[in-house]
Amino acid sequence: MSLVQYPWDIVEMPTKIDAFGSVTSAEVGKEIPFHVRHMHWLHDVALLPSADGGYASFHTNQLMIPLVGGCEVRLSDGVTNRSVVLESQPWRGKALALWCKPGSWRELVTPDAGSVILVLSDRREEDAQYVRDWGTYLEGVGKSRG
Repeated sequence: MSLVQYPWDIVEMPTKIDAFGSVTSAEVGKEIPFHVRHMHWLHDVALLPSADGGYASFHTNQLMIPLVGGCEVRLSDGVTNRSVVLESQPWRGKALALWCKPGSWRELVTPDAGSVILVLSDRREEDAQYVRDWGTYLEGVGKSRG
């Protein structure tokens, strides 16, 4: 039996809940599977006409962590398509994050109003490192457009 490896994964982060609220923690090398060199957060995304339109990077790891609200993320490796719902739900005793590995196509859809998604990256943010066209992405992963 062979296991299929996809360029994405779900990462669980422990959350402690007490009378004062919730605390979620993560460590580089444990829950965060790479050295963080850059971070940014997405907010007011629901106000845009069509979320983020989709993109990929062939060299960057990103960890998407929903801090407030949530969104659906559509993922692809050029062959397999998946949909993951990221939601901030600390009362479950764990927070879920989405690890987008190099070579994964991702598209934010249906974000909740007021959502805040923290994105940690192992590379500095440079627009040139992203592929924003689906056809160009398919060529990059060696797949045909058909």
